[in-house]
Amino acid sequence: MSYKNGRFKAMRDYKIIFFVIIIISLLVMFSSASHAQLHEEEKETLDFKLSTSSGETISLSDCRGEVVVVVFWAFWCDTWKTVVEGYEYLASDMGKVPFRFFAVAIDAGMPEVVLLEKKDGKLPFPVLVDKNGKISDKYNIKIVPTVFVMDKSGKIVYRHEGYPGNRKLKELIWKLNQQDMKN
Repeated sequence: MSYKNGRFKAMRDYKIIFFVIIIISLLVMFSSASHAQLHEEEKETLDFKLSTSSGETISLSDCRGEVVVVVFWAFWCDTWKTVVEGYEYLASDMGKVPFRFFAVAIDAGMPEVVLLEKKDGKLPFPVLVDKNGKISDKYNIKIVPTVFVMDKSGKIVYRHEGYPGNRKLKELIWKLNQQDMKN
């Protein structure tokens, strides 16, 4: 009798494990599908107007006609230093190939951090401050940094969670500028 009870218990355990695996697989599948759908819906750039720490206001719609790279970051995450260094190399590598580069800080502690970290207290590109998080929410930012590249018409052509590296950014900026020359 105990052999049968043990066998039935083992069968029941296998059924439970199988059921849990099916549920997890379905959750992963549906979350991936909604993530892919999100990327399709993001093609249209959501305009924003934000201020820098110095008070200058920049609107994304003012950049129409230019290739734009926007990096959402936070100063509590040290990856911002990598983005700054990456941009400096990117700008020097690209030479006269035109593009705009902005960072959107999702935290408000930016001025103090920059002053402490950078000897001159300056960054080589504008850093816009998303004080209330509305822009980050619109762009569905879950990981910092998250990088967007927009074409000259303002459409999002690339999104990457994490810094994609300069090779990918150079390729995109070059390609988007070349498309304009062909037209």
